[in-house]
Order: sequence, then C-alpha cells, then structure tokens
Amino acid sequence: MPTFASSSLRKFAGVACLALGTFAASVSAQVPAQPGQPGQPDPAMLAQMGGMGHAVAKVCGGYTEQQLDEMKTQQRTASGQMGLSEADFDKQFDAGYEKASADIKAAGKAKQDEMCAQMKAMSGVR
Repeated sequence: MPTFASSSLRKFAGVACLALGTFAASVSAQVPAQPGQPGQPDPAMLAQMGGMGHAVAKVCGGYTEQQLDEMKTQQRTASGQMGLSEADFDKQFDAGYEKASADIKAAGKAKQDEMCAQMKAMSGVR
C-alpha cells in the first residue's frame, strides 16, 4: 500500500519534470499569454510547480546552481508574460519549494532515492 510520502514524492518527481518542461515551452514560444484565457495555465500554480521542481532538483542533483538559477529566471519571465508579478512569482515559487522540501525531508533517504531515480529517468538527467 503506497504511503502519503511515497505518492507525494512520485508526484513531485513528475511535477519537477512537468514544471521544467512547461516553463521551457512557455519561454521558447515567446508568445505573450493573456491571463484568464481558456486553456491558459495558471501562472501561480506553475510558479509553485517550479519551486517544487527546484527542490527536487536540489536533492537529486544533475543541475548546477547556475543552471537552477537560470531556470528560475526563465520561469519568472514566463510567469510575467502570463500576467504574474515578480513578487507573486517569488511568493508562489517559495511556497512550492518549501512544501516540497518538507515533504522530501520527511520521506527519508530510501524514498528520496526512488524519487530521484524517477526524476532522472523522466528528464534524462544523469
């Protein structure tokens, strides 16, 4: 039977890859989004997911601090194009980061290793 931590960490591994992929697509498209349009992602939720992905990447490795900082900057820019202020981005990003960090820490080493293996498999990070 899966535990909360196990399912949460699987979700965070998926979220990390999704967040990085979503923001990469948003930044590469360079098309200004109109907030509130049907089909547009919620930029606050994406900022939280970016924070979660950042927490997972810090634990699992595969990225330098400079790469993580560059991704966060790209995410902030993409969120701004979707109508989210920098202050709101930082607030949501930090909330996602803190939540994921706490859940990862509570899960223990074995679950962290499982999560990292899943994240690396999904993202191609070695």
